[in-house]
Amino acid sequence: MGVVSDMLLSYRFSLLFRGTLLTAVALISARATAQVEEAVRTYVPHAIGDTWTYRVTGENCVHWVYGGACTGLDTMYTYRVVARELRGADSVAVIEGPGTLGVFGLRADGSDWVQEVVETSDGAGPPLPPAPTYAAFQSMLARGAQTWSFQARGIDYQRPALVDYSPPYVLVAGIGLVEHSFSQQATGGQRYSRQWALVGAVVGGHNVGAFATPEEGRPEVPAVHVAVGPNPATRWATVRAELAGPADVRVAVVDALGREVRVGDGSGPEVHVRLDLAGLSAGVYVVRVSADGAPVGQSALTLAGGR
Repeated sequence: MGVVSDMLLSYRFSLLFRGTLLTAVALISARATAQVEEAVRTYVPHAIGDTWTYRVTGENCVHWVYGGACTGLDTMYTYRVVARELRGADSVAVIEGPGTLGVFGLRADGSDWVQEVVETSDGAGPPLPPAPTYAAFQSMLARGAQTWSFQARGIDYQRPALVDYSPPYVLVAGIGLVEHSFSQQATGGQRYSRQWALVGAVVGGHNVGAFATPEEGRPEVPAVHVAVGPNPATRWATVRAELAGPADVRVAVVDALGREVRVGDGSGPEVHVRLDLAGLSAGVYVVRVSADGAPVGQSALTLAGGR
């Protein structure tokens, strides 16, 4: 009987420990989701009445390799949040654009954006303003905010901003997207480019007015870009970076509590470190890269379930 009692006690303790562990993991996941939701409200605001006007310039080129023709683009697009609604469990903003209607928001489980086209017409502009992928947004969060200087109605301002450089996105706190650009090349010698620049906005009932970013207001481009793939990952992920010269490299995966849960070593200038993520819980982590003991860059890593 004593052996049986000990076995039952051990089993109950195991169940209690397992339940406590699952509860702790759920709390950590909920805390991480809440932090992302707050960041979305700050850097990607979408309240009813919020309005953004962008000047969009660029080129459309045909057979440009062989000296073909290019036509320029210089136009204005205005987007306005006309409603908010629930789509299943997801709260989204309904956005009226140039001959379009679209929805945008963060999924209720914090896993991705909701981006859909509801209505469009012939000759309509893009249904939604540009937005970084959700993985890119998490990477921008992981790198932290920079100070962005701009002018509005002739007044100089400085606000925190999330910045990505490949392709470039700038999200300013309390305003949203202020700059984006990209260039694409297609088969057949076709090429097109676009540059989006915010020229005016009304956000949270505040009329930002005429908006401009002087060159001296731009933060410096980081010297090291850290890429992690695949992202989301399941069992393995590879961290890549290009340093200015030879160095001893340390790569650390950090969880929501700031703990280093995986560490890898490599060398520069071409950094290529493969990480085994087995045993880690699904969620968002930060990958930090140091060279010769000094931090040089970081990126976000999403670990999917079902490993």
